[in-house]
Amino acid sequence: MEIVKIQIERFKGIRDLEVSVPSTLQLIAGANNSGKSTFMQALDLFFSGVDSQIECNLFQPKNQYYGKESPRALTTIKIHFSKLTTNEKNDFKEALLSRTNSFWCQLKISRTGQVKVVCSGVAEAKFIYEKLISKFTVFHIPVLRVSQHGFSDTESRRLMKAVSEVLIRKRPGPKSSDQKRFESETKRLKKLIAKVFIDAKGSAGYLLPSESEIQFEFPNNSDLLDSILDKIWIKSRPKDGLTLKEEGTGYQSLLALGLLKHIANQESSRRNQNLLILLEEPEAFLHPQYQRRVAEYLEDISKSAQIFVSTHSPTIIDATDVQNVIRLERNFSGLKLNWHPETMSEKTKGNLSRWCDSKNSELIFSDRVIFCEGPSDVSVVKKIILSIKDLSSLVSNISVISMDSRDNGDKFAELVARFNIPSLFIFDRDIHSGDRATLKKMCETFSSKLSQADYTKLDKCKPVTNDYNENMALRDTANQVLSKRHIFCLSSDIECALVTAYNKDKTIRTLLNLQVIDQATSESLGKSVGVDFHVEINKAIGSKGWHGASAKNKIKPHFAGLIVDELGTEFNQNSDLLSLRKAIREFLSSKKH
Repeated sequence: MEIVKIQIERFKGIRDLEVSVPSTLQLIAGANNSGKSTFMQALDLFFSGVDSQIECNLFQPKNQYYGKESPRALTTIKIHFSKLTTNEKNDFKEALLSRTNSFWCQLKISRTGQVKVVCSGVAEAKFIYEKLISKFTVFHIPVLRVSQHGFSDTESRRLMKAVSEVLIRKRPGPKSSDQKRFESETKRLKKLIAKVFIDAKGSAGYLLPSESEIQFEFPNNSDLLDSILDKIWIKSRPKDGLTLKEEGTGYQSLLALGLLKHIANQESSRRNQNLLILLEEPEAFLHPQYQRRVAEYLEDISKSAQIFVSTHSPTIIDATDVQNVIRLERNFSGLKLNWHPETMSEKTKGNLSRWCDSKNSELIFSDRVIFCEGPSDVSVVKKIILSIKDLSSLVSNISVISMDSRDNGDKFAELVARFNIPSLFIFDRDIHSGDRATLKKMCETFSSKLSQADYTKLDKCKPVTNDYNENMALRDTANQVLSKRHIFCLSSDIECALVTAYNKDKTIRTLLNLQVIDQATSESLGKSVGVDFHVEINKAIGSKGWHGASAKNKIKPHFAGLIVDELGTEFNQNSDLLSLRKAIREFLSSKKH
């Protein structure tokens, strides 16, 4: 039996979520405060049993959306199960939906913490629910909470949580093998200590008052385990020895992962039992090489268990099929998500996983993404974003990513469409010339194909002169078509846009100071005017200019950002960069995707 769909309503920051999930490994990714831990808590709460729900009102939303709803508005957690074995079909036949051979179970929680269970197809919902959670062995390893003063006193470190989960049963399901052994051994220990006291009293004889009585209360298993873990030492060179709590958090994280793999291997052989693991941010405090190994371990564990993993790590995203990733979007008014992506072909999955590598997968953790053709464009766009002071609250989680070529735009369009990420693509003017293959694919991905009227308009936008004003007008015409498709088009390449965005004398002086041009070239450029100046300065910096001619001796990518640093972001009227700044501002301030 496997979880195939999860629905959550009005649970902390989640307003309305419905997601389909794979039967093996599911990564939950997103920015901070996007709801990853909340998602895990909802699953944990569901499998904890009705009797433990008394504190569930602590999970009620604090968001504005909840306060505006009726006082009777319920928090609900609904999970759909499928792929049942023959025995499981018989166990849950009263709830089974014959058409799909699946069933669902739902918790409905009032604002006062009262819980009602509803299941598909039956009236005896609580009985079905209790039987259901008895079929799952669940381990939840939460995220490490770190404050400015270090680890909170109320938050044990990851390894302590893992050991506690492995050895002490906290949910209604059956005990694991290790939990049975721990319980049995602690009982033996209790008996031994009790016997020692009884023997001591008997041996003392008449020395003790005859009416005296020794009462013995053993610590509960959780307190006992905490005391033991606090006294465990790890010896490894060059260290003489550290307690487990003093050992590095990276070491603890890896050891906790080893525990989970041990459990998966041990419990996978048990018949009629399902193993569910909820693991939060396993990459914490690990360097990238170890994060890749963690991803391999997670894949291995998923062969024996259904595993949900929240992550902030581009490295783990890179090492996992993109098909196994859900992106939660940060929404302070309450997360709303409907996630039922189509199954990918092996070719599509491979292509998207390739482009969603450790360099680019930061887009999954961003609120908005801007894509540029190359690193020069990236450096300029970043400077422009930093200059938009009044939108500072919106630029804190923006990614600017180089596509490394205009021909890669369609691949990144597929990624942002799949993960529903607000995006802006910035291209040179040649994106809408030639066969337009990349542009056509992008428009199809965004369900906004180019019409014949669009093609006619773009056909008129092929620059034929070096006239500045004419090229700016052609750019505006092209962007009337392209801006509807998440695209902004420059009238040239970024280098030409730079040297035509500022005062002529300041531009020449800056290029000379940065040693992009020599003194002789500086004097020659100073004498040229109008069209001649544009032709000559584009030659000097290796720009393709407005004609898209082959570039020679192109300036290095980092110079683009240095030029903006020197000359600022007060661009000439009607220049490419001024129009680009307006497009970026509109993109950042827009509420539409």
